[in-house]
This record gives sequence, C-alpha cells and structure tokens, in this order.
Amino acid sequence: MSTSPKLFTIGLIGAGAIAEKHMEVLAALDTVKVVAVANRDKERLKFFQEKYKIPHGFTDYQELIKDKPCDAYFVLVNTRNMFSVGKEVLTTGMPTLLEKPPSFSSKETKELIRIAHAHQTRAVVGFNRRFYGHFYTALKEIEKKGPLLGITIEAPERILQVRENKKFDERDTEHWMMLNGSHCIDLLRFFGGKIEEVYAHSVSFKEKYGDNFSATIRFASGVLGTYSSHWNSPGGWRIVLSGIGITAIFSPLEEGIMLTSEGSKKIPIDEVDVTYKQGMYAQAKAFLDFAQGRGHDARLATLADALITQELVESIQSGSLRKFS
Repeated sequence: MSTSPKLFTIGLIGAGAIAEKHMEVLAALDTVKVVAVANRDKERLKFFQEKYKIPHGFTDYQELIKDKPCDAYFVLVNTRNMFSVGKEVLTTGMPTLLEKPPSFSSKETKELIRIAHAHQTRAVVGFNRRFYGHFYTALKEIEKKGPLLGITIEAPERILQVRENKKFDERDTEHWMMLNGSHCIDLLRFFGGKIEEVYAHSVSFKEKYGDNFSATIRFASGVLGTYSSHWNSPGGWRIVLSGIGITAIFSPLEEGIMLTSEGSKKIPIDEVDVTYKQGMYAQAKAFLDFAQGRGHDARLATLADALITQELVESIQSGSLRKFS
C-alpha cells in the first residue's frame, strides 16, 4: 500500500501585503503546506488564517518557532524588524527566506551571515525581480548576437509621497535607497556580474542622506553600467540592456520591448508571471529546491549575495569611488 509523500511544512512570520503574494504561490504548490503564521495584529492574523486555511496562528513569532517548528521559514516582517527577527529565526537551523532587504546596513547583514554560518542555516533574500521571466528571454536574444555591452538604469523615487504615507517612519525614509531602491541596484549588479569599480556622485537637495544620485560601474565581464536616481523628479523605473545590434527596454520593469534593425517587438511575459506577482512563483520554487537540497538556482540571492548589493547601495548613496575585490 503506497503512502503520500510527507509535505514540506512552512511557517510564515508576518501576514502583511507581501505575505499574501507569497501565500498565493505557496497555496498553489502541492508539495508544501503552510502550517503556521505569526502576526502581532490579532485581527489581521485571524483574517489571514481563515483566508488561507492555516491551522496554527501566533501573535508572537517566538512561540511559532518554539511550539510549531517547521521545515522552513519565510520572514516577511517590515525592514525595521527584519534584523531582530531574522537573527532569531536563523538560530533554528531551518532554511529561511527573508524579504529584502535583510537589514538596513551591510554591517547588520554581516551579523546575520555570521549567525547563519554558526547554525548552518541556509538563508536567502527575496529579490523577486531577479526571477522576471522576460528578463531572461531578452538576455538570450542579446547573447545570440554577442555579449551584453551595457546596463542603464533610471530609478526615480516618489519620496514626497512616501513621506506622506503613514506606513513608513523616519527611519524608513532615511534608508529608502536600501529599503526600496535596492531592487534596481540589485538588478544592476545581477545583470553585470562581478563588480570591479564603482564611481558615484551623491547630492542632497532636501533629504539628509541624499536624493540625487549617479553612478558608473565597471564589471569584470567588460559590461559598463550606469545608474541614476533623481528622487524629486516624476517617472518610473526603467532598465535598458544594450547588446550588439539589439536593445531591450523595460519601462515599467514588468513589461519589455526588443529593438533591432528589423524593428521592435514586445517581449512575452511568462504565464506564471501573469497569474502571480511577477517573479514570486519561480523564486518560491527555487527556494524550496534549495531548502530541500535540490540545487541552487543562480538567481536566488544568498545572504552573502545580498550583502554585495547592500555594499553597492552604500557606495552609491555615499557618492564614493570604490574598488570591489
């Protein structure tokens, strides 16, 4: 008589908007089961449990870890609490996905890496935009004609609207480049590969730690990257990947067109990126494979990988010349 395989159990810490996006994917996978969730707000916790039929709920994440240990954890709290919560979850030794950024500084992330290493915890950071399928469709088309030559990213931020949003406090806005801008900066180095040198300028018009940024990055591959972020100017994020006789433009990042001498065409979107928040399905699958020892997808950002992105963020924000080893 055959028996059903044991489901891989998941515990969620945090039940906010981003947790819903993760949960939509996890609920669709028949090899895993979310068995517990923790959230400080009792009403939100009750709503989340009922909506997704999660049997165990806790208002204290420490009780979840102690009373309902799981095979893996998703830490989905806000950035203000990510470092303190992440430190404790990483001591469990269970595979852990922390939403980006894992902390407000590279110094704190180095401490997370130390803890993860001490407890042999496999930990990754949720940079879901790495998993946008149409990015890879574009890269394959570019590589058919030759190497990637350049990456251009324009990343304005609506900082005035952010300050008016009661969801964010002063610490959030002071670290906004790390909290939100790190998405584009992570893509800059992810497309380019190993960084050799960064030359950055930072100017402050209204914000204490800068609000007008420009950087040039030289990668070991020979690719040149440029990044600009003017926080008080309207517009959305835009990425241009330049190849030999071919250019891919993503504006917004969730859509793309390919330009060649033959004209332009839309880049198709993967079906899972239409059904779910883009990048989330592929990221979840990659993390679950990694958590269960079935390999490491190169798109999956380890803590050490996320640390490099944070160091690049800090270099750009400080407006410095830095050589990466």
